[in-house]
Amino acid sequence: MARAVDAIAAAAPDAVQLAPGRATLLQDRPGRTKPALVLRTDTTNVYGCTLPARPWARLLDDAVACAVRLAAAAVVVNLLAVPTARPCTSSAWPTSRGSAPRARGPGR
Repeated sequence: MARAVDAIAAAAPDAVQLAPGRATLLQDRPGRTKPALVLRTDTTNVYGCTLPARPWARLLDDAVACAVRLAAAAVVVNLLAVPTARPCTSSAWPTSRGSAPRARGPGR
């Protein structure tokens, strides 16, 4: 993944979207000419050739604070509507207790 981030950064885009677990690969690069970080704040299992039997989407806990710590220029969350799928098993929206499920994925 480090080589992929190096190659993307060398192409000099304005920004690169990465998940928190991979964001340091960009932010730890030396110099001031690196692309801006756009932090991906959700994870889901609906990307692929076929939909899973139990789709899910989760929002990163404390996403804005994480973005500030990583010096992100922006945050992004994907809102998904999959018409042929059953409802998600967990939601990116806060529960009645006021908390959201913790994102789990590579690097976490």
